[in-house]
Amino acid sequence: MYKLPVFLFFCVILISILGCSKDAKVKPLRVGMELQYPPFEMADKDGNPTGVSVDIANEFGKYLGRSVEIQSISWTGLIPSIRTGKIDVIISSMSPTPERSKSVDFSIPYVTSGLGLLVKVNSNIDKFSDIDKEMIVAVKTGTVGDVFAHKQLSQNTIRQFDSVSACVLEIVQERADVFIYDPLTLHRNHLKHPNTTKLILDMVPGTANYSAMAIKKGNKELLDSANKFIRETAKTEFFNKLGDKYLADIKELYKAKNIPFFFDIPSEKR
Repeated sequence: MYKLPVFLFFCVILISILGCSKDAKVKPLRVGMELQYPPFEMADKDGNPTGVSVDIANEFGKYLGRSVEIQSISWTGLIPSIRTGKIDVIISSMSPTPERSKSVDFSIPYVTSGLGLLVKVNSNIDKFSDIDKEMIVAVKTGTVGDVFAHKQLSQNTIRQFDSVSACVLEIVQERADVFIYDPLTLHRNHLKHPNTTKLILDMVPGTANYSAMAIKKGNKELLDSANKFIRETAKTEFFNKLGDKYLADIKELYKAKNIPFFFDIPSEKR
């Protein structure tokens, strides 16, 4: 039987090891997101993923030296997909909560937001504290706004609806005084009904919320890389350019009202 010289034998072994290491490094970063929250996560007219979170995912992949594979997954399937190893990271406007943290590890935040108000155009409401107990509040069932209203406005009449459009219609037709929801959605609906609604972007007190990357429990290497990426990228113009690219109109509104924008994360949170 032919035998390789000892030197050649070790060369083959070394090449095999280096080849395996190289293959491991170039494995795609599998990113899960639900493409249902424009302009953060959405699909273009050809069905391709696009939006703020897609750009963040691609930049993170570049930072890691890995190509990026976006997987469109329903909201309820995202965390199970991490736990089963189908994806490596969730970048889908997901907020860290105690319950979710039992299943996944969260990075430091990269986006901040809170609740805003959509009110009748002739309303005297200019801030949350202007809501009195005689006013009717519309909320989408099961949302953060719904939970918040039942805790903080328990003396008010609270009407629950299954869709955003139904809540907006209550304001447009003056059957309710205020709709509590996320500012991006409220902004889009105010643009559809500028003559019958008024938009209040000032964050409702006590509703500050954050989005972070979710990673499989115990994957410290990827978690540390995510945190380092967010900290380093926040020092560049990347997030500012994302705001100009996808959120230019509402960014100007925030600036005019001197309201912290989505990417203005307090330093103590990083």
